[in-house]
Amino acid sequence: MFRLLEPRFGALQQPLGAAAWWTAAKLVIWVAPVVFLSRRIPLAPGALRLGHLRGVPLALGVAVVWVALNAAGDSLLGRTPAPSLDVGVLSACFIAPFVEELVFRGFAFAWLEQLGVGFWKANLVCAALFALMHLPGWLFMQGFSVGLLAQLIQTALLGFGFGVLCRNEASLWAPLTVHFANNAWSTGLIRFLAA
Repeated sequence: MFRLLEPRFGALQQPLGAAAWWTAAKLVIWVAPVVFLSRRIPLAPGALRLGHLRGVPLALGVAVVWVALNAAGDSLLGRTPAPSLDVGVLSACFIAPFVEELVFRGFAFAWLEQLGVGFWKANLVCAALFALMHLPGWLFMQGFSVGLLAQLIQTALLGFGFGVLCRNEASLWAPLTVHFANNAWSTGLIRFLAA
């Protein structure tokens, strides 16, 4: 479906256009509903877990291990993703982790907890939503493929891990740190900085 936009909106396939489209989509799909709901569903003070930087040292260690595992996996599979730095990369590394963590491990998780949903169920729901919300962008950027299913499962598992990290450290900054590192590796920012 999203491939139908290519001939008419070719600018959306350029890095700046794609980054702008994906950022606008995130604002409409994720941020606007959260703002709307947050005005109607009051959360307990501190529910978003942004008050302190607790967990960041542990998260930095987890991030280093995660990037090392990804590097080893890429090496074993013979993949050599190119170093990259453009508007899309910066959006994916700095805007996306903050928005996504605020929405899924912040607001959605806190809301489910307030409704009395247990941690494991709430985390599973948030992880599934986290993965599914990436689907429109992936379909637009790369079209449908069998590999997309694997990417969806991997993202859900990553989101589940972010939820565990957030709970264990009682801070949204912990999963945000690992999320940044994951995106920085997958977009080529780390390779760009190292080059």
